[in-house]
Amino acid sequence: MQATEYLVRVNEPLGPRRSVMTVHTHPGTEAFYVLTGELSVRTAGGTRISAGGASSGSPGGTPLQVSSTGTADVWGLVMFVVDAAQPFSSPATLPAATGRPRTGGEPQTGLWLVGAGGALLSLRLARLRATR
Repeated sequence: MQATEYLVRVNEPLGPRRSVMTVHTHPGTEAFYVLTGELSVRTAGGTRISAGGASSGSPGGTPLQVSSTGTADVWGLVMFVVDAAQPFSSPATLPAATGRPRTGGEPQTGLWLVGAGGALLSLRLARLRATR
């Protein structure tokens, strides 16, 4: 990804089992670390991350949908590196699935993505950048 200015943002995804986020894209990449529960990232290939697990995200512009699919509420960290001049998130639609999730288990249908709560670090970084 090439950009004039980059934004690093850390979100705390948390949500009850079966919570689902809308399908969207980001103008950069993201990485996930799950502390509790299980986070599923629905893309054309799919990814599942259980507690204690991590995964690098898809390239920027990849349509994805995240959900809490484990037996416990999900809680974790998501780090983004995106083009600061672009909208952080844009609505999207998913292409047809191309197989099983990359990291084990049968795909769960219909219940994908957790809303990311709070972006305090992102706001702090934006303020720091604005003062320099």
